[in-house]
Amino acid sequence: MPKYGGTLYTLWPDQKEGQFCGVFVYKDHVQLAFSHGTALLNPAGVLTGTGKLRCRINFARLDGVSEDAVGAVVAAAVAFSAGQTR
Repeated sequence: MPKYGGTLYTLWPDQKEGQFCGVFVYKDHVQLAFSHGTALLNPAGVLTGTGKLRCRINFARLDGVSEDAVGAVVAAAVAFSAGQTR
């Protein structure tokens, strides 16, 4: 398994600026990483990370995952990316 291989999701497939998140599979968890995670509101506290731009949600198990909280972060990431200059 590649160390950093994942699937990126973008609003505009022909432009890098439209990327809003990626899914990365590791041995012990799955990670949902957000390209501009530090710019997103995180009222449920599900985002982690201290980088300049990226934040992530790590899933080691499915129980205890708040679909509403994750959905809100994904929606915020899409809205943020949609507001970026094409």
